[in-house]
Amino acid sequence: MERPTTPATLILSDSKERVLRYSLAAMKRLKTQFGASLFKGGLNDLDEDKLPQLLLEGLRHNSAGGDPTLTLEQVDELVDAQSLPYVMQQFLLAFGASVPEKNAKTPAKTENPDPIN
Repeated sequence: MERPTTPATLILSDSKERVLRYSLAAMKRLKTQFGASLFKGGLNDLDEDKLPQLLLEGLRHNSAGGDPTLTLEQVDELVDAQSLPYVMQQFLLAFGASVPEKNAKTPAKTENPDPIN
């Protein structure tokens, strides 16, 4: 069975390739830290204080490509202004696809005329 989402890789200034992965546990920790659900607009005011914490939660996991010993201070130092567009692109790739759109269309139900098949 294929995974429903594919995490994005991120290479920071130390040239180490890591995988951004946002588990439900990570999303709950971020909700507690920011006081707002990331599903309900918690990413609206993204700034230099939130971004390192968001990245840390996505990078500090035990799955392949994770870095469970990474610290917030290290993330602060590994991201520089020139890499911000790339970092944001990878963050949105890893995280953005997991947040449902507010008015997303749901697939239309198709009726099967033959209920056995």
